[in-house]
Amino acid sequence: MFSNLAGKLLKGIYRTGGINAYMSNGKSSNLWIVNTISFLLFVFLFSTGLINWLVLPRGYEARGNYLVSLRHFLIGLHEWAGLIFMAMIATHIALHWPYVKSNLKKHGIIN
Repeated sequence: MFSNLAGKLLKGIYRTGGINAYMSNGKSSNLWIVNTISFLLFVFLFSTGLINWLVLPRGYEARGNYLVSLRHFLIGLHEWAGLIFMAMIATHIALHWPYVKSNLKKHGIIN
């Protein structure tokens, strides 16, 4: 069943002029860019969070070596990446707002 669905999707993309024609819509390419950046930021946030939590020493354990500087540097990067990630998620929701609004109307939540 899945291979049949994938085949139909690929045939549809092929008939419409390929993936470039599929992504020629400005909104689709914007969504792809926002989703890709969001994913990369999520992986970065996950990695820096785990490194700070599990690998780098905290407090008096460090005793002033270079790992303390690395920890503070990664915390700064983690915080800035988090802010950029929140902006990307807000952009993602804004780009999907017509879909959200139509579903809220469909289910009678808004008029």
